[in-house]
Amino acid sequence: MEKFYKAYSKPVGNRKYYFVKSYIRFPEYKNVDDLLMGYAMHINFNRACDIAGINNMHVRQRLLEQIETAPETRLVNIFRPVKPSHNFIRSLRNSFSLLNARSLSRFWKTAG
Repeated sequence: MEKFYKAYSKPVGNRKYYFVKSYIRFPEYKNVDDLLMGYAMHINFNRACDIAGINNMHVRQRLLEQIETAPETRLVNIFRPVKPSHNFIRSLRNSFSLLNARSLSRFWKTAG
């Protein structure tokens, strides 16, 4: 059984958040996935490690060095919002009006 850890930072809104994960790996068993034992997200790195259950100071220092030397992560929005065309909106309105008219006429037939 081996323990290993992953950490990274990511901007969320206008703040930098630290994400910390602790795993257990069983190399003696084949086809067994790693088990996620702890996971945390916090604006304070040490608090994130506390939540994830990482108490070893040497491991924390190594993770923090990895985060600081890693290139900065930037979120890029690839998708642009698409405005629906006028014909699409008109056909959608017509569909809803027909649906309402049909459901109301069925209701009045069964009620009367």
